[in-house]
Amino acid sequence: MSRSGRVIGGAVSLGVLAAAFTPFAARAQDPSCRQVFNGIKLQANTPNHQYFTISGAEADSHAQTNEMINTGRARFIRIDGKWQKSPQSPHEIMKIEEENFKKSKTVCRVLREEVIDGTAATVYIEQSQTGPISSLGTIWIANRSGLPLREEVNTDSGTGPAGQRHLEIRIVYTNVQTPVEK
Repeated sequence: MSRSGRVIGGAVSLGVLAAAFTPFAARAQDPSCRQVFNGIKLQANTPNHQYFTISGAEADSHAQTNEMINTGRARFIRIDGKWQKSPQSPHEIMKIEEENFKKSKTVCRVLREEVIDGTAATVYIEQSQTGPISSLGTIWIANRSGLPLREEVNTDSGTGPAGQRHLEIRIVYTNVQTPVEK
């Protein structure tokens, strides 16, 4: 998939994390990607809570877990235990993704049908190339709602192990609330 997973640590800016969730519009380039891209567009306007893990290929890299809450109007990202409001709204992110559509080469295909947490889903595989960054991912789209339920993405920036990332995302659409710092 086109999402370029980058190392997320204490000094990371929200912009770097936003980049890990940006280039999805490329999926619409191949007609077989239309269902996937439609799900991503729907997700941007639907409140959701994402739990994700990013890991690198380097021997000393450690998996980092974070969260993101999308209220449909704003995005909040939890990094190192602290919630921060993203400078870009979900709508702004979709505009970026639509622009990226023009710059990438992406192919999708249906892999199988599967049930995720009691929800029937179609599993798609996606291969994308945007400049030097290539990605291969799997996304589970709920058959009834059309919303993504889960994603796994491997990206490679072409710079060796330091540029390889694995991203896993679990997405929940119930009981989504704006985070409150205590």
